[in-house]
Order: sequence, then C-alpha cells, then structure tokens
Amino acid sequence: TGPTARGRSPHSCGTRTATLEEPLDLSAYDGIYIDAALVSDEDVARRAWKCTIRTGASRGEVVHSAEWTPSVGEGGAPCRVPFEDFKLVRGPRLVEGAPPLNASACEKVYGFGLTLSKFGAARPGATPVVENFRDGPFAVKLNGVGCYGAAAAVAAAPKRLAVGGSKPNSPGSPIKTNGIILGVALALLRPIASLVFSEEGRRRAQARKQLVQGGKAKNGWAARRYGQRVIKSGVKGLGPVAAAAEGLREFAKDSAAYLLSLPLRLMFRGIFGLARLIRKLQGKKPMPAL
Repeated sequence: TGPTARGRSPHSCGTRTATLEEPLDLSAYDGIYIDAALVSDEDVARRAWKCTIRTGASRGEVVHSAEWTPSVGEGGAPCRVPFEDFKLVRGPRLVEGAPPLNASACEKVYGFGLTLSKFGAARPGATPVVENFRDGPFAVKLNGVGCYGAAAAVAAAPKRLAVGGSKPNSPGSPIKTNGIILGVALALLRPIASLVFSEEGRRRAQARKQLVQGGKAKNGWAARRYGQRVIKSGVKGLGPVAAAAEGLREFAKDSAAYLLSLPLRLMFRGIFGLARLIRKLQGKKPMPAL
C-alpha cells in the first residue's frame, strides 16, 4: 500500500518532487501512469486533477500539464497519461502556439507534480472552472507513479539538485564556510530564522485566513478549533489526546515565531519610518505604508 496524502483544498492543493540534480531520460516511454485512489469520498468529478512534467532545470512556473483521474476506493488503478496530452503552461495559463509534449522532449525530465484544483486544464481563452467544486478535507492514497511503454530501460534513480555546492536541507558547516565569528552567529540565528520564517507556519496562517474569509470560522481562534476538529481528528484520524498535543505544539511554535519576529518588525518600522521622513524632507513622493 502506498502513502495517503491528506489536505484541505479551498481552491487548489498540490505537491511536487524536488528538482533533480541528474534528470531522468524518459524518451523511450510513451507516457506516465499514476496509480492513486480517492479514499475520503467519491466526488472525483467535482475536482480537477492535474499532473505536471518539468523538462527544464529552472524552478519557474513554466511546465507541461495534463489532466488525470484517480479511482475511488481503497484499491486504486493506474491512470495512463500519454506525453502528447501534456501542454505547455505558464502558471494557470496555456502558452498558446507551443507544441504538445512528445517523447523526444523527455530526454531530460527534472521533476513531476500532482495538483487538485478548482480550475481545469489550461485552454485557449479562459481557464475552465469545475462546476459544483467540492472544497474541504480530502485524502488520496498514492500507490505509485511511473512510466509505461514498450521500453525495457529503467530510469535512473532521482537525485536532488545541488545548489551552491550543497544539497537542499544540507546547508553544510557555517563556520567552515564563513569563519568562526560569522559562522557561530549564523549557527545561532539559523534555527531562529527557520522558526520565524517557517513555511509550515505560513501555510497554517494562510489556511486559517481562508477559513475566516470563506465563512467557515468567525476568527482565527475558531479556525484553529476547526483545524483540531476536522483536520486532525477527521482527516488525519488522530485521537483526542494526540490531536490536542499536535494542536498545542503548533500553537507554541506559532506563538514563539510571533514573539521572535517582534524585534524584526520594530526594526523595519524604524527603518521605513526614517526613510519616509527623509523623503518628506526632500519633497519626494511618500512611500506606501507597510
């Protein structure tokens, strides 16, 4: 059995591989398959399911995208997507005039992604919107992703892209790179920065904001209670004690990040306040508010 991806989809939710250091050569295949099953409900048609292939080392928003459909229930079944179904897109929009993907263009594949969305595959003109889109919690069991075709070749094992001589999540020794004084300072500041600028915390805050804007919660505290009840207990299947423990852990991290960010906020307000004063004295156009 494969892993089960759980999430909450207000408009879209997705995942993708890290950019590969050594790209995969898939030119001997006819396309890719996705063996996955929607296990949280049976409303496959009320969501748009898209997959992407990245044929360039850039991390930009230009990729090839195609639609696919998971099965319903625990079993799962492979959904084949030929390379010719993939169209070049820039974000949500189709790159008009660009040819569809083909096997010869897949000699270097740097990444793969899956997306659940309210918006269908990009087409000329307006992007289609799924009628009666179902938002909220969902769960998909992913059994496998691979290639199909007559080729007997096996794709090379993927590796992550090396950035600046080190691999992602492996920053190396700051003391060796920057010297003792600066290295020690960076070593002390790094965990603080990772807490203050946490991607996990940012996504939680954005999810709470969307719950309030969507009318499912009156305020941030109500959104946290919604997360405890629906996400942790419902989607993740945690018991009362485990759900409460995870909720307290998240609240402690969010509180610590907020308190640690206060000096930075004050510092930036001071810098921008001084800059506004200088511009005002020089008779220049005022700067926008923070």
